[in-house]
Amino acid sequence: MRSVWAISLLLVLPFSSQTAAAAVQAGLTVPTIVEIVAGDEDLIASPATDPELVAFAQTRGRQLGAGTNLCLNGHALKLQLETSALFGDDGVDKQIARLQLDASF
Repeated sequence: MRSVWAISLLLVLPFSSQTAAAAVQAGLTVPTIVEIVAGDEDLIASPATDPELVAFAQTRGRQLGAGTNLCLNGHALKLQLETSALFGDDGVDKQIARLQLDASF
């Protein structure tokens, strides 16, 4: 089995006319059952919208993450380990680590 790259770009237009979000995700499937993943997400809020949403976008509107998936039965059953940093204009605000079992049926 050879390694496979997957890259996606997602642009989400608003839950209001004053916001937008963009995400770039990349993944590498290495031989056997392991995937290496990374992503970058950005929330953009117009200054004319709700001041609380603008503040949230400025302080926590960006997220960088990386992780790995262990595919036990293809994508139908996989163990995922991920770490993310949420940040904005003033630096890192919060770091998150997650371990989950994803089962589809």
